[in-house]
Amino acid sequence: MGASLAEGHSPAVLAWAESWRQQNFQQSQPPVVHRAMPWSCVSRLVTERGTYYLKEMAPLFACEPAVITRLAQHSAELVPQIVASNPEQHCFIMANAGEPLRAHLLRHYDLDTATTALTSYARLQLATVSIIEDFLADGAQDWRLSQLPRHYENLLAQEALLKADGLDSQEREEREELRQGSKVFAELCRRLGDFGLPDSIEHGDFHDNNLLVQSGRCIVNDWGDTAIAPPFLSLARFMRSAMRVHALPTDGQQVKVLIDAYLLPWQAFAHSLELSTAYAIVAKISPIVIAHSLTRIWQCPGAETAGDEVRGAIASSLRDYLVQASP
Repeated sequence: MGASLAEGHSPAVLAWAESWRQQNFQQSQPPVVHRAMPWSCVSRLVTERGTYYLKEMAPLFACEPAVITRLAQHSAELVPQIVASNPEQHCFIMANAGEPLRAHLLRHYDLDTATTALTSYARLQLATVSIIEDFLADGAQDWRLSQLPRHYENLLAQEALLKADGLDSQEREEREELRQGSKVFAELCRRLGDFGLPDSIEHGDFHDNNLLVQSGRCIVNDWGDTAIAPPFLSLARFMRSAMRVHALPTDGQQVKVLIDAYLLPWQAFAHSLELSTAYAIVAKISPIVIAHSLTRIWQCPGAETAGDEVRGAIASSLRDYLVQASP
């Protein structure tokens, strides 16, 4: 393995960014690290024409600029503007796209802004259903419904990783529950398939801190976890985050309004009651998808030093699944 991105950008990436900076600006500052994790490093570049961000990604997450570029062909207003890209070095530079929506919602939970963001994202998914094979060619993960039961089995087979993450093999009852849970998971996937909803682009980490607000519009940021998957996984992730971060009551009116706003564009495929039922199924299987995605982090150099943001997250998601899938 190479150097960890948690320690900063590689020299080659810094040299490329410096060349771009000198070619495009007369007055600018060298990049300053904004956030460094094993899977990506982001730096801020301040210039006389505004702020830009340099992002370097671990190879498993390097599909992001290709995905954003393809999405921009359909809905440029919903994704960041990439101004330079270097596929060989797994990095790109994007224009400043605003402040995280979470910061706004923590000051005041503006339901209109949140619902607009959810509806716009759902429409983006629908607009790109016909090109999911292109996203897979760009490097998006394959979480298509037909593949999910296999991913469940593969996840449980990674015993050393699960044990290191906190799922102790000595907890035989828990391990047996997960093994039995594979049958339940496969049945949930079968039931979801009965609704005939198309696999679509899935952000992979969709929550209000990955939505940026600029000039009255929301921009979906951070596409490194992109997958092709059954719809509504993003909604499940968003709602889980909203209820945790903003303490929205599970059975409250705000939660209902948010869910309905996302599901509305999908009524081209089913009526609202069927969509609500399908979403309930997706909410049950989503912890397994999250756990499977998190395994990629452990393949990045320096993952063992990532701390509480990563450690224990896979085991926690698996335990969450056992709760969600229980009768």
